[in-house]
Amino acid sequence: MSLIPLVRHDYWVFRVFEYPRIQKLVLNGVLFAGFLLFYELVTIHDKIFAAALSLNLSYLVFQVYPFTVLGKKELLRLKTESPEQQLGLFIGNVYQYNIKMLRSI
Repeated sequence: MSLIPLVRHDYWVFRVFEYPRIQKLVLNGVLFAGFLLFYELVTIHDKIFAAALSLNLSYLVFQVYPFTVLGKKELLRLKTESPEQQLGLFIGNVYQYNIKMLRSI
């Protein structure tokens, strides 16, 4: 599930797995911890599976890290506030048909 969003298609099958990153991170962490606790890394298959879980966990941490409080802030706070120089911005995305325009056509 972590690698499917790397496929560059706009189909929902590929894009749906981009959003639950924190859930994938928690699930992968639980699987990795459980695997290390309950299994011994004896065979080569166990070592490869543990390495794959570790790499996937690292990749998910890399994806989630910028959105945590530890990530770099993109907007810096102002040192002085001046009401004359403030800007308010509202962005809305509403998809609906314009019934008035359709009636005039």
